[in-house]
Amino acid sequence: MRRVSARLLILELFCGSGFGVRKSQWHNCPIEVTSSSKDLVDIALDIIEKGSPLDLELFFAVAWSIWWNRNQAIHEDSGFLQVRPSSIGVVIRDCRGSLIAASSKILPAPFSIEISEALALQEGVLLASELGISHAIVESDALSIIQVITEGDLGGELGHIVQNIKDISSSFS
Repeated sequence: MRRVSARLLILELFCGSGFGVRKSQWHNCPIEVTSSSKDLVDIALDIIEKGSPLDLELFFAVAWSIWWNRNQAIHEDSGFLQVRPSSIGVVIRDCRGSLIAASSKILPAPFSIEISEALALQEGVLLASELGISHAIVESDALSIIQVITEGDLGGELGHIVQNIKDISSSFS
């Protein structure tokens, strides 16, 4: 699969030059694309300033499509999806939002999103406990996991993880 840079994408969308464009053709483009330090956010800001809402929508639709196709190519091998282990990440911040600690782990196997989220919460409370943090607020974007922990549901495949989270977090005030 051919990689397409953000600059060439912009040239195709706004200059009509095609992906076989030569650098000498870039001067006709209304969006500045010659700077190698521009990322997608910078380019989007240029489009907002010099283009229309439809131009911005088109840019993100094409950029997402290229990103999605690239990820499909990376994660597929001869048409079969490669099974990769799950990974988790934890960030601990103080009351002002400053970073105290962070952790990331590759898990030994692929797990469902729900189990991965629960394992991430377990890792977070364990890390906070190891750091001697006594006051903690645990946050997650996985509402279903928060509800299971709040309700104390210890059955099913999450039961032992929920029990560990509750045991470790009982030391927090």
